[in-house]
Amino acid sequence: MADARLIDYLAAQRERHVAELVELCSFASVSGSARHEPDLAACAAWLVERLRAIGLDSVRLLETGGNPIVYGEWLHAEGAPTVLVYGHYDVQPAEPLELWTSPPFEPAVRDGRLYARGASDNKGQIAGALAAIESLLAVDGRLPCNVRVLIDGEEETRADNLLAFLEANRECVLLAADIALVTDSSMLAETVPGVPIGLRGMAALELTVRTATADLHSGIYGGAVSNAVMALATLLAGLKDEETGRVLVDGFYDGVHPVPAAEALAWAALPFDERTLAGELGVDSLRGEAGFTTYERMWARPTLDVCGVWGGYQGEGLKTVIPAEAHAKISCRIVPGQTPDGVLAALRRHVETQLPAFTEEDTPHYTELRPMLWGSFNLSHTSIPFYQAVLTLEEAANAIVRIELVHLLPVFLHESPGLIATMNAHEQGPNQ
Repeated sequence: MADARLIDYLAAQRERHVAELVELCSFASVSGSARHEPDLAACAAWLVERLRAIGLDSVRLLETGGNPIVYGEWLHAEGAPTVLVYGHYDVQPAEPLELWTSPPFEPAVRDGRLYARGASDNKGQIAGALAAIESLLAVDGRLPCNVRVLIDGEEETRADNLLAFLEANRECVLLAADIALVTDSSMLAETVPGVPIGLRGMAALELTVRTATADLHSGIYGGAVSNAVMALATLLAGLKDEETGRVLVDGFYDGVHPVPAAEALAWAALPFDERTLAGELGVDSLRGEAGFTTYERMWARPTLDVCGVWGGYQGEGLKTVIPAEAHAKISCRIVPGQTPDGVLAALRRHVETQLPAFTEEDTPHYTELRPMLWGSFNLSHTSIPFYQAVLTLEEAANAIVRIELVHLLPVFLHESPGLIATMNAHEQGPNQ
């Protein structure tokens, strides 16, 4: 049974913990935006003070060449293993702002839930981890294991700065740990605890098609020249088969491993209602690659999605131009057997094949494919002691969270957040 003193402490501090989460979510810490650099710096400084307040040692900012890492440690459990707790304080852009019921950086509580940009990705989980560390130190005066906390500031936009930091500190005791616990994850459902053991990788790019040196008047040149937006739209429409959901890029599926039979059986036994999920997502039905279940599509199959498209005149009123340039952002989730470089190369060949007139060098007409984010998949093994220990935590979770868990044991699942650095961390070391 969970320690009653911990439960009482958490109950007594609940309002303060919620208020601190509200304050953390108030920082507009949008990475990749020069406009929000002061917000990122302020958020990092706030976290430094929070780590000090809960009793961590050696709390400081670690410079990376980009947004700093917030770091703290507690290393007084002699002979016990060391856990590296990872999270990130940066968030994705909140636009379009008009779709928010309440402003994204003015946290609001409705029906017992906190609504704000970053509340579930990843500030809520960070706050939960820090509250757990604080509670153990306050009640017991110590932790049952050694802990290092590393909170990243660029998870949503890039991995190169963090990866360079990991490589430069490969042999440094600063990162020495027996296991990394990634807080940037979720439960399968509100009453079904989950332990993510796999992350699909990422290969994302920005595509630009240019068909002329400048926009042209459609009343004069319409019917005589190519339209960049229409050329791009034709290309994008041909990336997937509408009926089967298959990606039509030659070589895209090369090397893809089949879904392991044991995992497919385990996932098939998980609670799932297609209509409920469709309703929660606001879609008429769930669609995807034929021949696979929804869990298999989300966790173990590669995907290709267009994240954004723009070009031509988009201001108020009408401007009758033939656009000279059009753009799209594309993300691919990759799985065992694929590599980011291989997927990007296949896409490049596909574009060159589909738009040969606009891929010639040394002309004003071109197609540019610019990689934006990339990272390999990551898959852990459930046989290691950590995962087996997690299976014993159901009783404690019920007591502390005070919800009745429908699924008595945590389920092992796969996810696809934008956790590029973690995807590559297994290649960086130093330990597990």
